Amino acid sequence: MLEGFLMKGGMRIFHELRIIFMLTSIQLATIPFLGSTDSTRLQMSSKQIQQSITSLNCEIPFTITNEFNDITTNAKLGILVAEDDGQVIFNDSNIIIIYYENLDQIITKKLPKIKKTINNYSSILRNALPAKTNFQKGDIIYEYDCFNNGIYSFGYNVNTAFMPFFGYNHEDAIVISESFAKKSLVNYIEYIYIPIFEHTILQKLYKDLKGSLIYFPNIGQNIKENIVCCDIIPRSNKITMTRILKKLNISDLVNITNNSPLLALHRNQTKIKNGTINGYRIHKIKKDFKLLDKELQVCLDKMYINYCNFIINTYDNLNNYLPLDYTKKILKEHYIYNEKIKERGNVETKDMIYLIEFEVISSDCSHIGDKFTNRYAGKGVISLIIPDEIRPLMLKNKTPIDLITNTFGVFSRMNLGQIIELTVNKNVQYCNKLIQIKPEKTIECLTWLNENIIKNLNYNKYYNSVKNHIETLNNDKYYLEAFIENVNNSNLFIECPQFSKINLHNILKNGINPNEDILIKKELLEFMEDKLKEPFPFKKKDIVLPNVFCGPMYIIKLNKIAKQITTARDLGNIKGMTKQPLRGRLRGGGSQVGQMELEGIICSGCVNSIQELITVKSDWNEGKKDLIKQIIVNGEYEFPKDINIKSSTKSVINTIIKFLKN
Repeated sequence: MLEGFLMKGGMRIFHELRIIFMLTSIQLATIPFLGSTDSTRLQMSSKQIQQSITSLNCEIPFTITNEFNDITTNAKLGILVAEDDGQVIFNDSNIIIIYYENLDQIITKKLPKIKKTINNYSSILRNALPAKTNFQKGDIIYEYDCFNNGIYSFGYNVNTAFMPFFGYNHEDAIVISESFAKKSLVNYIEYIYIPIFEHTILQKLYKDLKGSLIYFPNIGQNIKENIVCCDIIPRSNKITMTRILKKLNISDLVNITNNSPLLALHRNQTKIKNGTINGYRIHKIKKDFKLLDKELQVCLDKMYINYCNFIINTYDNLNNYLPLDYTKKILKEHYIYNEKIKERGNVETKDMIYLIEFEVISSDCSHIGDKFTNRYAGKGVISLIIPDEIRPLMLKNKTPIDLITNTFGVFSRMNLGQIIELTVNKNVQYCNKLIQIKPEKTIECLTWLNENIIKNLNYNKYYNSVKNHIETLNNDKYYLEAFIENVNNSNLFIECPQFSKINLHNILKNGINPNEDILIKKELLEFMEDKLKEPFPFKKKDIVLPNVFCGPMYIIKLNKIAKQITTARDLGNIKGMTKQPLRGRLRGGGSQVGQMELEGIICSGCVNSIQELITVKSDWNEGKKDLIKQIIVNGEYEFPKDINIKSSTKSVINTIIKFLKN
């Protein structure tokens, strides 16, 4: 049991499985210190953890819950834990086949390197056991980036400061560093299905390594303007069009435009930007038919032969370990075209000769407008990204701050669990760095952590277990070296209770002080002065902010990506009774501005924006007509005087405008 603990890494201690009665959802089992957070906020946390976007950069939290073992064992999507002793029979970029000896059972699982999760988001395979590898019960056979050595890892340990920052972290806004923006990646995947018919004519849009024009991008090649390929389709009956095309020179039709009454240009585009071809499959549906475009026929035949060779090699490898019938079954399910498979997309299968499946992948860093949260639903949207060379620093050890959040949000949301988490995290981070820099002090460091932090968590069973393992590490050099190696590969982490009376006073007294002086460089002040477009009334020099609450916080990236959800509905439909914009994009609703957003606009002094939002873009019908007329005629819009505004919100407008002007 000790060997398993050490090979997994960290301060993880195995204990017997317990029956857990979950009050709400499994997501809450990943959150420590639940007793210090409002129940309504925890329900929101559960939902947001489910919306997390992972990448290979995701880390194990410095503080995990004592329910982690049940999460790892019962998870079905991102990880596979061996149910019995056995062996990996086969493993390639598509499937993994394992054999359980005592159960006498063969299991086949889909195992792509990049796995689609929700919409176009994806998860990347972190590690998997290779073929012919023996394993024991409880070993990890494979895991995606949402796990790391069997521990959930769906976020990042980010040095966070709670302080105001020039209004850029007001309410639900946060400020992050450039390095954290690059670290928190979003991975996309999409499958493009291209049917090929007898009359199909394709344009050559790409070049191979020799510079020759080709129909499709090669594997690893970037896609231009999101277009995988362009085909020319008939506007009229396909049978009639096929007869016409047989009499024409197809090479003369490649430069056809949409102005043709007979033919139209159709672009097979992807939804994700800056995509790359990761792989393809090609299926020949009708073997006795030939395409009108002979050059395209040669291209598809070559692609089909290459794919058939891949299937034959897979068949030969499987045949060495599995019965013939089982091998054929696997090929039919995972490699060969099947009309019953619904994942092929809405393609027209009638009269289809070939079907090509392209796998397109892409990754992107974080941008302004993307949404993050901690494990306690302390969510925020990026409003500013600071260059690394000028980001704030902890003055004592020159540790950079990668995220700045609102100080008042903790009390308004009643999620005080994050305060305890940051306080404990800072001590674990200190020990983690010390072990990585000075491995000879590992025993001393772990003893200090156990006596000053873990002991005050009032989790006596875990405290005694850590104490016993420290003695074992002290007596066995092999286990000590394995422990240090795993800390270097991932990071140190400890178990923390969810419901326990924590002695926070002793943790603050004996541990690392979470309050530190923060250095604001003069270059950062100049950067902010340029952003705000307003000169500061003081001399720009290095500034030290005393006693700022800061330390590592576990931050999660959500699937609320600005590029994916940004919409504009300035002039939409309104309700008949209230004359206010309808809710919802599908119903053609107009712009709606929440109270917090309105306060933010007021704080910025945007007088014209407020006038537009609550008049011509709200319930002033005559003003809307005048707005459209002026833009069409003059190309510009001149807002009328307050006296001429006939709106039910006129008194509100006048009050706000007077307040701002004064």
